[in-house]
Amino acid sequence: MKPAADLWESLDKLDIAISFLKSVGSDPDSSLSDFITNTLKIDNPFSSPKAQQSSRCKHTMSLWMTLALERAKEIAKNNRKAFEGISENFKKNLTEEQRKVIFEFINSLPIEQIDTLVEVIFECIVFKVDVPQDDEEEELFSKVSFHDTLIGYMDTCPYEEDKQLDETLKEVIDLIPSDDQFGVVTCQSVEFWHLVQKINLDKQKRKH
Repeated sequence: MKPAADLWESLDKLDIAISFLKSVGSDPDSSLSDFITNTLKIDNPFSSPKAQQSSRCKHTMSLWMTLALERAKEIAKNNRKAFEGISENFKKNLTEEQRKVIFEFINSLPIEQIDTLVEVIFECIVFKVDVPQDDEEEELFSKVSFHDTLIGYMDTCPYEEDKQLDETLKEVIDLIPSDDQFGVVTCQSVEFWHLVQKINLDKQKRKH
């Protein structure tokens, strides 16, 4: 894992690159590292040599998402809250009963599936939940089943056209309580991510 300072610095540079790419554009297959170094005049875009060599402009959002997820995991590992900029409407607490039900089904999954779920929930919060809306729309959206919000996100992933909702992932998402007293709603999405990631981390520690 990258040191925290490197993560924050790389994300800051990517934020600048994304802003410029939106306004001036670039050949999708050109080197992202060269674009940041030569066009934006920012030295040492990434601490990872592999990222420096292999990343293309068309990979910018995917790389940003990878680093942002890593940063959120780092924040959560230190018992702090990720998603600091998101509306409080999506940070409602889970009940103790919900937490028990969620723990049961998440803890029964293989680590690889939990990892994928952590990633997908994070992406959904960033790209679908944390989208500016007027108060009325936000209030209505916050009451939607998070299972449905997640499926809706996977059907319209905004930065990876070839991203597929495979059958295994759908089966895992379908385990998220949605239509009873334990149902997770979108207003609880941030707390849900934190709980799933905590279970993930604890399970990885036990494995080692």
